[in-house]
Amino acid sequence: MELRQLRYFIAVAEEGSFGGAALRVHVTQPPVTRQIHALEQELGVTLFVRTPRGAVLTEAGRVFLEEAREIVDRAHRAGERSRAADRGEIGRLTVAFFGSSIYQAVPMILRRFRALVPQAQVTLVRMGKDRQHEALRSGEIDVGFSRYFNPAPDIEVVAVAEEPLFVALPVEDSLASATSLRLGDLTGRALILFPSGNRPSFADAVLNALAAAEVKLAVAAEAEDQTSALALVSIGAGICITPQSVTTIQMPGVAFIRLSDPGNTAPTHCAYLKNNKAPIFTAFMRSLGERTRI
Repeated sequence: MELRQLRYFIAVAEEGSFGGAALRVHVTQPPVTRQIHALEQELGVTLFVRTPRGAVLTEAGRVFLEEAREIVDRAHRAGERSRAADRGEIGRLTVAFFGSSIYQAVPMILRRFRALVPQAQVTLVRMGKDRQHEALRSGEIDVGFSRYFNPAPDIEVVAVAEEPLFVALPVEDSLASATSLRLGDLTGRALILFPSGNRPSFADAVLNALAAAEVKLAVAAEAEDQTSALALVSIGAGICITPQSVTTIQMPGVAFIRLSDPGNTAPTHCAYLKNNKAPIFTAFMRSLGERTRI
């Protein structure tokens, strides 16, 4: 059974004649007659009663018409979806993230992608940045986000967003009421870094910024993540330098003050396989556009 036979059959049923069906499908009448005859032979039923006025569906033909229409419609939809997938208009994009970029940068970037490709399915998974390299190579994920990545020859890493820095202080700190601060204002305070391990990381960027400003702070603790770091600030264990996105975390007893030192920002990087040619990934890369500023 071929789709061509089904289309011919539907045309005969709807036109009520073999001649009308032939005109509709742009062939001569004999091929239509042959295909309908072959279809009846294959099914073992009579689909039409031939009359001087045309062709009338039998009961078997009426039942078969419902199914034939559904099959042809499904084949048409399958073709349309296949072509849409090839254009990157539909498909699944699996995205991994690590760290505080999930609070602002990653959602903003993915919202822009979904606005351009509304039928795309986006799956989000939390994953360490080194594990992201493995997942990119295996095809488990399409793109990964983190503040920083270790270099790899087969993986491209691009900066896609940047945001200003803030300092988180206990509310009882004398600086907690300031409208803005510079790194030099923090002298004498204990520093809480995050994340711990898995370098390079945002912790390294903080230490580099302090070194460049010639500010020396004693490191009181290295917290596993931003939430743990803020909890330590809350209990008065020290201060913490954070990206703006972390200020969305509500933690009792913590005040956030923007740092006005020029040039200090927190980047978000996107990692992907250099040879990824998947249409949905290509559509995602088109949606990135210019770097997102928060």
